[in-house]
Amino acid sequence: MITVGKDSSLFVPVQTEEIIFLVQRILFGFSCTLHVPALFCLFKATPPHQAMIKRYLVACQIAVLLTDIHYSLLFEPIPLAEVFAAYCRGVLCREIGPAKAMGILGLLGSALCMATITCIIARHQSMMPPPSPWKLRKITKQVLFAFVLLSIVIPTTAFTVYPFSIEDSERATMSSVGFASGARIFEFQKAGSCMRSFGLPLRRECDAESVTRRCPFQMILLIIVAATLLFWHMFYVLSREADTSRRTKWLIRQSLWRLYGQLNAPILFMAFPMDVFFIQMGTRCLPGWCHRPLPHLPPSNSPQSSPSLPLSYLQKNHLRCSLRTVSVETKSTKLRMVDSTAVDISNACLMRAYCFCPFRRFTIFKRK
Repeated sequence: MITVGKDSSLFVPVQTEEIIFLVQRILFGFSCTLHVPALFCLFKATPPHQAMIKRYLVACQIAVLLTDIHYSLLFEPIPLAEVFAAYCRGVLCREIGPAKAMGILGLLGSALCMATITCIIARHQSMMPPPSPWKLRKITKQVLFAFVLLSIVIPTTAFTVYPFSIEDSERATMSSVGFASGARIFEFQKAGSCMRSFGLPLRRECDAESVTRRCPFQMILLIIVAATLLFWHMFYVLSREADTSRRTKWLIRQSLWRLYGQLNAPILFMAFPMDVFFIQMGTRCLPGWCHRPLPHLPPSNSPQSSPSLPLSYLQKNHLRCSLRTVSVETKSTKLRMVDSTAVDISNACLMRAYCFCPFRRFTIFKRK
């Protein structure tokens, strides 16, 4: 029997789940309370100088509202960074599946990013004088809009409609799991990143799964950088205007600062936790994995294994898993790999966050 430390257990009690969902609903209540005055001000109290970007601001606010409703009421996920997975219990998870529910969340985030970029470009163009080389023609605006739209929507849509299968799950797992021994994970990435510590490396191919995983972080980072550069250019153009009074410049500058905060705050508050999660997945340096052993899986026939079963094996008896043992030879020691693969996930709302498999295999090593 394998002894399991308290800190390495992935079991989440039902009471803890209820507390997490209660906190989500409390935050959703505060968010809805703030949505009401925001929408009222946008529809009824928009200043005249913001009339040209009013529709974009309304689109941003509606996208944030729909994202809140989807995440807090229809999706209800609990991310599990330590196993590169998550599970959910919302209505959409039961009706259309966790993968498509996650894809809808990504599409709503893409809509928010698209409305934000369009609003910034519209405000930027309104400040450019006609002879300026930065003044875009109509055809250029349309091409730019189409490019940004496709760049944001295509990765998320591909993830949403991608058909899951056992073969894809196995491929994604074998391409992302390295060798683990004790408290360390060793991995070698082909794209020249690094080989961490020592041990036998496992080379990851640059496949669709790894590209899709990095798309959210790269796109959000690109949007934030582009927005900052456009606002910096607007401030620069404003400072170079000679026929504008100081008072007018000050008012325009204050308006730009407010618009900058108004547009970037939703993206930052929604994207920063997701970025941290994706970076952890990509670097394999997750909290608790770099300094303590991986969670062990007790034998399925052990009478004392039930209290220490990890989360994936205890989801209200919804999962039926099979164990198999494989021996791995290294130079210094012989390790036994106990590998678990989900066989039936029909009743469990489990998902693999931004990966091409519905459930993640859990691999641990123990000394024979």
